[in-house]
Amino acid sequence: MAGGKVARSKAPFLIKTPRGLVKVVGTVFNLRSLERKDVLSVFKGRVLLRTPRVEVPCEAGEQAVMLSEKAPEVSSLR
Repeated sequence: MAGGKVARSKAPFLIKTPRGLVKVVGTVFNLRSLERKDVLSVFKGRVLLRTPRVEVPCEAGEQAVMLSEKAPEVSSLR
């Protein structure tokens, strides 16, 4: 599990998971990499999720679920 605050900088903060790449830019987030999926919750700022097929933004107040071989699904935080 990764999470915390990331200050804005010129170099991006990248997290590689088995299902894709997470690019974090000046934000507060939580990322859980589980056996079959990754779950990203964004509390402040914006995070980009990149898979081999697509790049998807996840904004503050949203949660994204990445499953193998599927585009990330973004929804509102509950």
